[in-house]
Amino acid sequence: MRSSRSLSWAPLVAALLVLLLALARPAHANKRQDADAADKHIVHVPVTEVNNVIKQDTWIVMFGAQWCGNTQALTPKWLKLQERFLAAYPTASSTTPDSVTASSVHLTKVECSIPNEPRSGHPVCDVHAPDGFPTVNLYVDGKLVEEYPGNNEVEDMLRYVDVQVVQARAKQQEEALVEAARIKAEEEEEEKKKKAVSKVAASPSGKAAVAHGESAALAQDVVSSEPIPTTQPKTVSRLPLILGLVAALALVSSCGVALRRARRRNRQRSVGTTRYRPLDMASPRF
Repeated sequence: MRSSRSLSWAPLVAALLVLLLALARPAHANKRQDADAADKHIVHVPVTEVNNVIKQDTWIVMFGAQWCGNTQALTPKWLKLQERFLAAYPTASSTTPDSVTASSVHLTKVECSIPNEPRSGHPVCDVHAPDGFPTVNLYVDGKLVEEYPGNNEVEDMLRYVDVQVVQARAKQQEEALVEAARIKAEEEEEEKKKKAVSKVAASPSGKAAVAHGESAALAQDVVSSEPIPTTQPKTVSRLPLILGLVAALALVSSCGVALRRARRRNRQRSVGTTRYRPLDMASPRF
């Protein structure tokens, strides 16, 4: 009895499995169809060119494979992100064949599957997406900054793109200021050269060059060959000071010699004129 009852449930279980498989296939087929339809409108960059195109500017790149179910789920959302990106930035364009661009921020997709090789991946994608598909990476001037850390929803991805646009614009403004400063410095240097040429042309050597019909290039050579005069601090000569000190020392020395000679003569004169009374030893002193 038990064996017959268990056998009676077998057809029912088999029918249920067939029904589930029948329901699952259309869902998977529909997801693949939606992904294929979206891929026709998404801007792609060839997998063999991705390393070259990301060398400049900011790039947000989606690496995916047609056979991957997760890639199939993200692909329609990526198309919506592309459309929202173009709508949010009126200056954005999709005229370039490999990306949609706004303020030096590029949005593109790379197809990593190899034709006629099921569940395969291009070696270039193995480098950029080693953890599988889909992978969204941020590159700035050819360097990988990070893998997209947010959710795979259109609004979340669009906010992430907005941040990159703001940063790219700030970078462009900084580069513009640096370039303007460089141009101004070059103009000032050129103006200095013109003034120097004019100054040399007004000098005797410059007038001589003009009299001989020489070109302005010769005047420029004169400018480069003649040192530019610079104001040097005046140095006080020490020679008069040294000579004065020597003269003062000589005067003091001569005065000392004359003084000693006068003292010697006075002593000699006093010795010659002084008379001493002889001492009388017999007479009392008191």
